[in-house]
Amino acid sequence: MYQVAAQRSGMPCLIESLIANPPSQDGTDKDQRDLIAQESAALWGFWIAVFALLQLAATIVGLIFIKRTLDATWKAVEDTGKATHEMQEANSIARKISAAELRPYLFVEKLEIADLVIAEPEIDPDTQEPRPYGPPMTGRLAIYLKNFGKVPARNIKVYCKTYFGSMLDGRFWRYNFKVINTWVCAPGHQRRAFGPFLVKGIERTNFDLGFTMFIVRLRITFEDEAGTVYQEHAAFNLTGRDLKTFYLLSDFNFIRATRERARRRRQQLELDMPKPKKRRPRRRKRQPKTPPPSEPEA
Repeated sequence: MYQVAAQRSGMPCLIESLIANPPSQDGTDKDQRDLIAQESAALWGFWIAVFALLQLAATIVGLIFIKRTLDATWKAVEDTGKATHEMQEANSIARKISAAELRPYLFVEKLEIADLVIAEPEIDPDTQEPRPYGPPMTGRLAIYLKNFGKVPARNIKVYCKTYFGSMLDGRFWRYNFKVINTWVCAPGHQRRAFGPFLVKGIERTNFDLGFTMFIVRLRITFEDEAGTVYQEHAAFNLTGRDLKTFYLLSDFNFIRATRERARRRRQQLELDMPKPKKRRPRRRKRQPKTPPPSEPEA
């Protein structure tokens, strides 16, 4: 009957026979067996709780290690991202350096006045004597361009603007504009471009003294093999004191600044000059009115 009850409960007979106490012969120790079973159940419950706590502790320790592993993995990912970003920046810098090296650099190497001709003094037709100012000077403005790059410069265009100016007065006159085309300039080679040069006789005195300057403004455009357009700017001045030396102007767009400085200088001079005293106008004496002449009686 005991085996039938065990089978009904779904427990195999062999396990039941191993864990169950041996049955009594007379059936008098039933209560004692129940007490022993309850104590065994309580003991097993205690050990089950202890095992659950140990399992919980192992789970917490495992989660801590998993968290550390994830942190290390995330740090490795961040380091990889930083390394990738730095590598991209290094590649970008390398590309910029390569592009900067493999491009033409066309600059003005020097300027000079070629084929300079100083004419004879002008004769005044009225007095048949030389004019008080010097003779005119003519020649050609030679612009020497040099390619300092590693690739040829193509489709070179030189926009040359020349004029005369006085820095003290802020005046500029006799503008002359010319576009000079040159096909190609190989690396390390030179190309020449020519512009006009003329100093009139009436300008010779101030030009020789340095009050009047011959000003050259250049804008150079050129291309590389891929067709990328580059441009350079430069400005120079020349005086009659030294016809062999062109001086580089620091500011390419200096005309507006020069005129502004001249205007301020004139205003300061006007403020420093003593103002003339205003004179009161003299009052005219009133003349007595003369009566109209009387008509004679008929």
